[in-house]
Amino acid sequence: MGTYRKRHYEYTIVACCFLLMFCNVGLPSTSFSVYQPYLVALPGVGDAAGSLIIGTRTFVSLICMILVGRYYNALDCRLGCFIAGALSALGLFAFGLARSLPWLLVAAVICGAAYGLGGMIGITLLVNRWFKTDVGTAAGLSAVGSGVASIIIPVLAEYVIRTRSLQLSFWMEAA
Repeated sequence: MGTYRKRHYEYTIVACCFLLMFCNVGLPSTSFSVYQPYLVALPGVGDAAGSLIIGTRTFVSLICMILVGRYYNALDCRLGCFIAGALSALGLFAFGLARSLPWLLVAAVICGAAYGLGGMIGITLLVNRWFKTDVGTAAGLSAVGSGVASIIIPVLAEYVIRTRSLQLSFWMEAA
């Protein structure tokens, strides 16, 4: 009975880590390329600012990756992952609200923090807490979440943008 219970929790941990990668890496990063043409078309944004948005998100995620050990030492791992997921939703919601470059950069900072704090390093820490063996397999299955998002989300986002609005697409991802 004890082994079954442990296995059950291991599957749950992998599923949750998969969702973390889907939400914190897949949504704000790998599927973001579908949004960039629409963002650079906003008044006052343009191509150079579009690159600045991506660069800002990437720089903030790098800084957060450097600090992620301290972040998880200060917080419980579950709370840290929850906050990272909430940041991802907040960042995507902010992108939906943004209509100017400064607000797009704020959204990029929030999404970059979600990526850096709740991405691969966060899920690896979580997996290492639950698995004594098969750590690589668990982390690998979890990492697939970002790839699944990069396959599914661009198709859905493009459809929502085309038929409804850019704002609604961001807000649907935030939800």
